[in-house]
Amino acid sequence: MTDSIIKSIPHIVEKPTIILNTHSKQKKAQGRKLIFGEVCDSKGNPVLVVLELNPKENKFNINKIYKIASAYGKEKTNVIQSWLEKENDILYIDKQKNRTINWLSGLGLQLPVPNNKSSSINRITPYK
Repeated sequence: MTDSIIKSIPHIVEKPTIILNTHSKQKKAQGRKLIFGEVCDSKGNPVLVVLELNPKENKFNINKIYKIASAYGKEKTNVIQSWLEKENDILYIDKQKNRTINWLSGLGLQLPVPNNKSSSINRITPYK
């Protein structure tokens, strides 16, 4: 990852395109959120920032601090599509929905079509 991409990580966290839940089976990763912005790595892969909401240090919770667990170019966009299609995974979509749709379509991805009122796409937290 280049220096310019590393420097853009705060921008991804501050102005995300989409935020998803993580489904890692590892206990330490269960409180993490997956954040994508409009940044791509040198290979054109979307940069994924993994944010830890309840970080622990020496088995103690660190309050009022969020931690970036990792950031990297996500090569397998089919995995991102599967995350988009899982129930309850989408937590946030940019209020400029066209920005999100353009970003997804540029990667060959799409938002799921809501099939009922309880679908995750109908429970997305709007930007305020």
